[in-house]
Amino acid sequence: MSNVYSLKKIAAALIFATTTASAALASPSFTLDPASLTAGSDPTVVGDYLNGTAQTFLQITSPTTIAGHGYLSFSTVDFLGVPVASIGSLGSFYLWAEYSYSTTLLSGSIGAAGSNYQISSLTMNFYGEKNDAGTINDSTFTIASILNPASASVVHSADTKQLGSGTLINGGASFMNGGSQFNPKIELSLTTEGDDFFILPDPFYSFVFTSATNTFSGFDVLAPAGRATISGSAGADFTNVPEPASLALLGLGLVGLAASRRNKKSN
Repeated sequence: MSNVYSLKKIAAALIFATTTASAALASPSFTLDPASLTAGSDPTVVGDYLNGTAQTFLQITSPTTIAGHGYLSFSTVDFLGVPVASIGSLGSFYLWAEYSYSTTLLSGSIGAAGSNYQISSLTMNFYGEKNDAGTINDSTFTIASILNPASASVVHSADTKQLGSGTLINGGASFMNGGSQFNPKIELSLTTEGDDFFILPDPFYSFVFTSATNTFSGFDVLAPAGRATISGSAGADFTNVPEPASLALLGLGLVGLAASRRNKKSN
């Protein structure tokens, strides 16, 4: 993949991990089939987290809204906190997600520390391709530049396959001294190629739970233009969430269990 940046030089920390809701469920494992991208004999990989890096370009679009776009480039499949397979330049395939979103100011001053936002829209597409060792057949990634609104983008190669897409369910964001937070909940839908890659569970998980933070060194603001860039570590995990009806039934079951125990004690 012809990257125009070195992942090792990214100093900030933009971490995509489970939100409070998903943490209560613990990160489930999944199985990937790299051979669906490489057409080779790669073994399947079991993990519970996709780890990598992200680049985001932000633009203030009105006195109360900010728009952003960028990508996550995954570098390892992790399981129980330990990398178990390489992705990208050290692996046989590349895997990434491209996203765009908008936020609406809830409190504070737009773009300032202490400001809080509702994520009002978000789309995310997942892609993969064979590692062709930096040839013209690899996609090209451009890092976020505050001088270039078209940065934080990817030019696809002929080998690129779209694996899935995600749409926003809900989420919030905020700026703080020296950084930011970004916490969306995303509904996932796989393509046919995605079903061949994300093979277990079958059907695959329905949701991507994410949160994000970055440090001061990765948050560069050019106030006159209303722009900012964010770069750093990134990742994603997947899960299923019970439907509201299932949660209600679970709640009724727990209430019934508690009542049953009280009756036994009274007898």
